[in-house]
Amino acid sequence: MGQYDIFVFGSNTEGKHFGGAAKAAVEQYGAIVGQARGLQNNSYAIPTIDFTGNEPIGLKEIEKEIDKLFQFA
Repeated sequence: MGQYDIFVFGSNTEGKHFGGAAKAAVEQYGAIVGQARGLQNNSYAIPTIDFTGNEPIGLKEIEKEIDKLFQFA
């Protein structure tokens, strides 16, 4: 990974990055447990799961988060 690369991953609304790409984001790219969205060292979290009910977040909400990512980039 280059100096300015950012690993984008799906998060849950509680920022509990304990599995899959979220776990890799913590272990390899500095994601912060407890932070559900946004820049976290060399990673960027986009909430895709409502942790309280383990339900997917709607596409409109995910689209808003992706727009925020584009604005950041």
